[in-house]
Amino acid sequence: MVSVGSVIRPAARGLGQTVEAFLRDLVEWQRPADGGERQPSSNTIRRYATNMSTRCSFRFAELVMEYLWAKPDVGISDREQLLRAKNRCRAVLLEDVERRFTRRIGSDPALHVAEGRYAGAYAVCRKETADNKYHQELLLLERYGEKEPRRPVASYVAANFVFRGEWCLIGNSLCITVMGFRGKDRTHDVVDLLIATEKIADDVVMGGFLAGVTTAAKYPVVMPIIIAKIHPIDEEILSLAHGSDAEAQARFNAALGNNENIMSAHIDLLDDIERRIFPRKIIGAGELTSIIRERKISSKMLILPDLAAFCASPRSKRPIARKGK
Repeated sequence: MVSVGSVIRPAARGLGQTVEAFLRDLVEWQRPADGGERQPSSNTIRRYATNMSTRCSFRFAELVMEYLWAKPDVGISDREQLLRAKNRCRAVLLEDVERRFTRRIGSDPALHVAEGRYAGAYAVCRKETADNKYHQELLLLERYGEKEPRRPVASYVAANFVFRGEWCLIGNSLCITVMGFRGKDRTHDVVDLLIATEKIADDVVMGGFLAGVTTAAKYPVVMPIIIAKIHPIDEEILSLAHGSDAEAQARFNAALGNNENIMSAHIDLLDDIERRIFPRKIIGAGELTSIIRERKISSKMLILPDLAAFCASPRSKRPIARKGK
């Protein structure tokens, strides 16, 4: 086991500092510009001065490596000691390589509190590449677990798929990555949704992009999407995808029924967005939001009544078992 002391002491000696001075400078250097907190926290780093036997985590090893590599050559007292500190950090990182490749980045530290405001159910408005028709689907953002910090998990439910993944807030963006299996053939699929965030309220509509692969040929594709927050909801709806894919799809399909007449009225908005922004090479998701505001689009105009009713009372919409099955 590599202890924090075996990293801190040679690093401090290499820079000609005391342990306390090294940790103080490290805390100042790692503090985010937005005033938030990264991991390990400033208080945790300060406590290392009196807890040198603590196991060195990969996050602390990564932080020390970043700090030492950022230091200019001027002012280095002992290069051999710095090399020793770097080698011990490298050993920690190699030991925890599996965890580092599977870890969650999470939201910006300053935005963790805001996660609770963005959790909920959303209608996703988009065109499907398979049939070029308008589709409305269900996005569920949940903070899972009993204790803080709770894990932000995402479920994306549609007529022929249930995707699961995670979400986070980065700056002015709501970032969602989900994956799963599509259709009867259970083909692999992955979707990223990047949404320009708005001041969250009961009536909120946000614009952004969906990046994924086409249904048939599996080529990369990007398309504009609009999401509208559904309110009110029954909290049970957030756990719709906790069970089987088949049940979640059946309940979703039973709830929505046929809404083609209503949905056809929404196509004009998406067509307008495509005409106005997609000829350009670089597009900001905020431009979609500007078009939404210009056209005075509200969540009530977008969310299908059946979908809103399903989220408000999921128990009332159960799939009907087929006879003989």
